Amino acid sequence: MKRMRRGLSLLLSLALLGTLLVVPAYAVTPMEEILGVYEGYYYAAQGQTGVTLTVYQENSQVKAIFDFYNLPNRTNAKEGKFYMDVRYENGQYHFDAGDWIQRPSGYYTVDLQLTLHDYVLSGEVFASTGTYSFYAEKPND
Repeated sequence: MKRMRRGLSLLLSLALLGTLLVVPAYAVTPMEEILGVYEGYYYAAQGQTGVTLTVYQENSQVKAIFDFYNLPNRTNAKEGKFYMDVRYENGQYHFDAGDWIQRPSGYYTVDLQLTLHDYVLSGEVFASTGTYSFYAEKPND
């Protein structure tokens, strides 16, 4: 009877340990991790410009809206926004410019190459006038 209790106790202990060691079946992919709204700034020909980058999933594709605006006491940037397609390659996110939603006169779309660390997106802006820097973070994270 003692052997039976010890055996049962051992089996229950192993079963409990097994449940603690189970690896979650669901892991967040880089494309799921990037989803959200980021606020920050970037530099381009007009100088430091405010940006809200909204990254979302549409069907099986990840898209973004690049919404830019003037930062008080920084520049006289105009407001505008356009769509972007997002892909992930070699540890970096590539944001490729798409159609305009609101295009100010004299402005052109930009492409981005960014990394994500602790809810902060940073990297490079590729514009027709050169390569600049980008920084944005999720405000609630």
